[in-house]
Amino acid sequence: MTSLRTLCAWTGLAALVGPLACTPVPPSCIDMCAAAVPLQEACLERDGLTWDDTPAWDDAEGFRESCEAWAWAARRLEADAKRRGTFGEGPGTAETCTARADVFQEGTCEDLEAAGWDLPWE
Repeated sequence: MTSLRTLCAWTGLAALVGPLACTPVPPSCIDMCAAAVPLQEACLERDGLTWDDTPAWDDAEGFRESCEAWAWAARRLEADAKRRGTFGEGPGTAETCTARADVFQEGTCEDLEAAGWDLPWE
């Protein structure tokens, strides 16, 4: 599976569909996703499961890419909400990712499950 970052770089996707299509994933979200992968693997192992048992991801790389896709989408929605004046209270995407990366570094399965993947400012 080709990541959005790679696709944007190789194809010039931003020129075709607008600059927001290739809005970069915040570095803190890259860190969060990198920390979430081994934690998710540990949780699967704890439960006696493998990536083959998950309906959403084929492997660790698929999990990481879906995490980064969440961050990319959240960043776009955040920018749109700020433009429309509907950005609620709470941290933005980058701040949420920073906090989660710190937790996931030494986290537990419960931390990963409690993270929730809704928009952090809503």
